[in-house]
Amino acid sequence: MGGIMSPVPLRYEDTLRQTSPDLIIESYLATEAQWIGFPYATEVPVDFVMDRDVRRALMVGLDLEAIAQATMGQAEVHSWPVSSLDPDTFTPFDELPESSQLLYGYDPELAQQMLADAGYPDGLTLVMPVDGSDVLRMDMTSMIKDQWSKIGVEVDMRVMESGALNDFLYEFPADASPPWHGFIERIVNVLGISAITSLGVHQAQIPVWYGDRYEEAIRTVDADARNAIIREIILQEIDDALFIPI
Repeated sequence: MGGIMSPVPLRYEDTLRQTSPDLIIESYLATEAQWIGFPYATEVPVDFVMDRDVRRALMVGLDLEAIAQATMGQAEVHSWPVSSLDPDTFTPFDELPESSQLLYGYDPELAQQMLADAGYPDGLTLVMPVDGSDVLRMDMTSMIKDQWSKIGVEVDMRVMESGALNDFLYEFPADASPPWHGFIERIVNVLGISAITSLGVHQAQIPVWYGDRYEEAIRTVDADARNAIIREIILQEIDDALFIPI
């Protein structure tokens, strides 16, 4: 129940407990996270995806806790790009910088003002394709669409079968207008610049600093020193909202 391959969403836990009082339910922290990525076609304008302030505004405009509870039943929202399962590089929420903690607090009015300050006073539109057979992400996308509508962001939710979805995400059809695509995916790797670029964020979007620091971490033999660099990269990723964790 509630796993990626499970046909029974966690929202039915109460029903199952009522109908099967002897049912044993155990919980564990999974090694993956759900997130929103922003791929785009290179031949069209990408100001929105490139704008850190816009991505941050979009994150503030989502009630992450409500989405997690409604779709997963229970979850640790602060779990990307690493979770508490990796204490060597994980930073607890209360130790995050204030600018990062701000991102996890749902504030539609602030999000709308942040969008206006970033140059989008009239909002914007995102195309969000979703696999119609994926109940979990259908529910997530529906909630995202509703919440973002409150900050002036229109979500063009396009329900597709999996083959069409892959074509859309990786071939970027020319008729996909407006050219901003958001999609929900899960990430199972801890960290890697190549993984970041291949899983939705174009290389041009990532400051050179990330690659330089990551290469430095790879070359660092001492584990504590290496983990310190990785932690620094992760903290910056969170603050830049390269992805929106849900």
